[in-house]
Amino acid sequence: MSAVPFERGASWASRSDWDGASLEILATTLDRWQLTAGDPLAGGVSALVIAVTQADGSPAVLKLGFPHEEGVGEALGLEAYGPVLAPRVLRQDAWTWALLLERIQPGDSILHTDLALDDAFRAACALHSALTARPAPAGLPTLARAMSDYATGCRGRLPRQRAALEALGVAELVHAALAELEALAADPVSAVLLHGDFNPNNILRSNGPGGWRVIDPKPLVGDPAYDLWPLIAQLGDAPLAERIGLAARFSGLDERRLARWGFARTGLDVSWALEDGLDAEAQATALREWSALAHP
Repeated sequence: MSAVPFERGASWASRSDWDGASLEILATTLDRWQLTAGDPLAGGVSALVIAVTQADGSPAVLKLGFPHEEGVGEALGLEAYGPVLAPRVLRQDAWTWALLLERIQPGDSILHTDLALDDAFRAACALHSALTARPAPAGLPTLARAMSDYATGCRGRLPRQRAALEALGVAELVHAALAELEALAADPVSAVLLHGDFNPNNILRSNGPGGWRVIDPKPLVGDPAYDLWPLIAQLGDAPLAERIGLAARFSGLDERRLARWGFARTGLDVSWALEDGLDAEAQATALREWSALAHP
């Protein structure tokens, strides 16, 4: 099928409103598409994801997304990657944010494999290089626009977070990270199709060609170095400098630029953690580590 972007206007007053309606949407979609529900799958905080069986007996995955700006281009991104790099979009309802997707087998994430760290980074970076080589479909937001929105939102939160940031000892670092974010986004680098959420849990082992595929894109068009922060931050427990070095080695991207993007994005992470009511100590510690490597 030909994927279309989700409806930007298909929104709910709040996440709790959507949560209250999601089971009804699920039941309606299962009936309309003649699907048999199986076990729930990990769907993060913005989707309801379950294994399903289609009327012909074939396995699939049904994803019902909470309408949010980052997810608008998900189906377009999956289709742009193609079936070697991502699951096929089997059906879609852009109004209810419902996607019926090919079930990737065996489907375990690269975070939960027995691969050595070098091999895991090699596989993930090879997949990322293949993703960024695909042509970007028309209509996707630019990285510069998305970062401008993030920075504006963060600056709006900072006055009420000032005391907490000072207690964590990172108030000035968060301001510096925002400046870094905007400087990086404004750099005239070659713009490519980005995944937007290239974290290890979105990289699944596949029996198909290539051995790995991605799920859950939040596609943008911009600097490829932007994408690797969650991979570096979450994959393995080696020192951060070593993980940045592995990502640079296997992706061919500049090591310092990867560190600068990591610093910038971790600054946002600190603010988001505080907004979610967390103490943000872990994010603040990570911000100091990224800062030391981005600005030696």
